[in-house]
Amino acid sequence: MATVTYYFNAYDEGGLEWAYSPELMVDGDTGTDAYDNVGSHQLLTDNTCGGTDLGKITKVEIRLHGQITDDEVEVTPIFTGGDGDVHYSNSVIHKWTNYMDITSDTNAPATWSWANVVSLDCDIRNTG
Repeated sequence: MATVTYYFNAYDEGGLEWAYSPELMVDGDTGTDAYDNVGSHQLLTDNTCGGTDLGKITKVEIRLHGQITDDEVEVTPIFTGGDGDVHYSNSVIHKWTNYMDITSDTNAPATWSWANVVSLDCDIRNTG
């Protein structure tokens, strides 16, 4: 089975957003970074999945790209049924974190559909 990759491309503008260049978190460019103070949240509200049925979904994972040190970012997927589990980033400097498997998180769909991927949101929290 093929791996398909999407990225978050929208955020809660005027709501839960980081103070400094929040749009850079969702611009699809790994050369740009959003940043903010400890305790800040940014809610990612849309992704590039168009909902096309590409077959059975066996695993759903999230990862981040940026400069993250000392496990300073919490990643919480948000499903239609509520928040998923909190996942912690590994430390990276301008590269990708490890993948975080969200397939069976709390409130994740029992059987994933492409509509579930389309409706997936995510909360990113700077924990410092």
